Amino acid sequence: MIVEEQFRIFLSMMAAGFFTGFCVTCHERFIIKGKMGIWRFFPDLIFWLGQALMIFLILFMLNGAELRFYMIVSLLIGFTLFWKLARTLTLSILNWLAWLTVKTITILLLPFKWMWLLLLLILSGIWRLLSLLGRPFHPISLFLQKKASILAKKIKIWLNLLYNKINNRYDH
Repeated sequence: MIVEEQFRIFLSMMAAGFFTGFCVTCHERFIIKGKMGIWRFFPDLIFWLGQALMIFLILFMLNGAELRFYMIVSLLIGFTLFWKLARTLTLSILNWLAWLTVKTITILLLPFKWMWLLLLLILSGIWRLLSLLGRPFHPISLFLQKKASILAKKIKIWLNLLYNKINNRYDH
């Protein structure tokens, strides 16, 4: 391989390492931090398989996937450069973007929240009005409930008698 091609591969792998550092920072920022075990294992596995595939594809496009020691070193240099120079700035930008997204969604959903509260207020007013209008009929309702329970008991007794009469016929 000529020196210019090796230098191009070195810079490309360094850029891949830098990009991997960026992806690791984004992954750390947006994964669910409290989850452990299988809920953390599969997203991490998918992430690292994706990173390995990306580096392999870059390496395949550059030189047919020949891996040399200087390529691994350039990956580590690119990752370290990102980690030392750009990670804090990237984290602050990601935090700001997350805050901006939450605020934008909140502002966009605020009219729906107001409409929901207005609907609840109207329904609550209608319920109070109906309960106020139904208050004079409450004693009548209690009386009918009591009569209905007495009637239900009488029907139950009548059905038991009828059932016993039918069973007694078939027993003889």
